[in-house]
Amino acid sequence: MKDDPNNWLEKYCNTALTGKNQKLEGYVKSLNKYFIVNVFSPKEGEFAATISDFTEVKKKEEALVKSERELNNVQRITLVGSWVVDIKTGKIDWTNELYRIFRLDRKLQPPNYDALKARFTDESWEKLSAAIKKSQYEGASYKLELEMIRANGEKGWLLAIGEAVKENNEIVKLRGSAQDITILKENEKALIYAKKEAKESNLSLIH
Repeated sequence: MKDDPNNWLEKYCNTALTGKNQKLEGYVKSLNKYFIVNVFSPKEGEFAATISDFTEVKKKEEALVKSERELNNVQRITLVGSWVVDIKTGKIDWTNELYRIFRLDRKLQPPNYDALKARFTDESWEKLSAAIKKSQYEGASYKLELEMIRANGEKGWLLAIGEAVKENNEIVKLRGSAQDITILKENEKALIYAKKEAKESNLSLIH
């Protein structure tokens, strides 16, 4: 039906015939609104429905999805991922870019504290673990350059920034960001090598 793009009438009739309750969601273009319709059968061959306007809720959901999509795009472009750890529940949240940086499957849960150790060289993990503990127990912030080991075995470099989140003067969360600075570190290394080569070349010309 032209005036029933969601085919609700057909679904209403189905409830009347089968007696099965249905919860329907749809957009009505002429009203520019979203509705939730709960359809039930008060007796055989009949249907009834309750209709709720959830336009504002839907708009907020769409705005949240758009915001998350924009955040993912910005993080992908800047090579920055972010994370949050709830101290009380132990729940860990990673953004998509953090998974990409470490070459981890996004379907997997973020690695916990013990599993994260495998993603860094021994020296870098020692620095990071000390900083995390200080942040958790003393509320200290940190900014570190760390050598990481991606899930595929490749090594790279991270700029890790972290801080504690307090509520009522109690540390309840840790949060931070990690930027893949591998290319920057490689460029720095190449620049140092080029300067060394130039210096040695100049010395040889003098002698």
